Amino acid sequence: MLYTQYVYYHRRNKMIASNKKRRISAVSQVIKIISATAKKPVLKVDLNDEEDFNFIVATDIDSRRKAYELGYKVYNESGYIHNEDKVCVNSFDGGKNVFTLLVETKEGKAVGTVTLNFEAGDGLPCDQIFNEELFSLRKMNRRLAEITRLAIAPEYRTSKTILLRMFHFIFIHAFHNMKQTDFLVEVHPRHLKFYTKLFCFQQIGEAKPCERVNGSPGILLSTSLKYLSNQVKKFRDNKNNGDSKIPRFARNFYGEAAQNKVMAFLKGKDSSWTEEEFEMYRPAVSCVL
Repeated sequence: MLYTQYVYYHRRNKMIASNKKRRISAVSQVIKIISATAKKPVLKVDLNDEEDFNFIVATDIDSRRKAYELGYKVYNESGYIHNEDKVCVNSFDGGKNVFTLLVETKEGKAVGTVTLNFEAGDGLPCDQIFNEELFSLRKMNRRLAEITRLAIAPEYRTSKTILLRMFHFIFIHAFHNMKQTDFLVEVHPRHLKFYTKLFCFQQIGEAKPCERVNGSPGILLSTSLKYLSNQVKKFRDNKNNGDSKIPRFARNFYGEAAQNKVMAFLKGKDSSWTEEEFEMYRPAVSCVL
């Protein structure tokens, strides 16, 4: 279970310094300020998947709200998060270095979401308990992107498409568009084998209690994006010769033409907040689990 998406104890300076406008008390009020002309950018490319979903970058208030509500639903069911606004947000969501992907059915139902946090002056969410481990990576001039708020609707967890495609999207964006070198993710120790087998993650931090989830243990994992890229190329070039070590991530990757379309679709997009969202989500961000 990912932990970095949970609510932090401390507000960031930008949140504290927000203006003193009258706070909109309910997150449901968000819908009232959505521009009537706002359109969600939806990927228009045939991915040849058995299941048909819309992949959306959460560049508008409505898409972000859907992602936050889905994250809350999934993690609340596990007993890890609770707030009156029923959204899963953290103080990093308001920054300029955040990218949230939303997966919807053709009917518009949110069924999957994942967020990337890129390095900035405020660090990364996992700095809260793994600062020493990150210091070692930064000394080697690694460019780090942290995966947070990964959530799939319960009725779609058997989908063969959603999880892999979300990881393909964030890999393409992080490696090709943002020129990052490594993915980081904070998980429960029981999920280590899953992330190792599917996405070639390796453990770089010992298990530590995470107060944000009632003291449950969390471990820090990393994977090299260059290594993942090489695995994709190796499989495309038919050089694997049945090598079982090729991860499923690479075996199910897009063809080069589709990859380029995905890369162009994602380039230049981010999911930073509007001024209204700073006011709306402030209570949820400052909520202590």
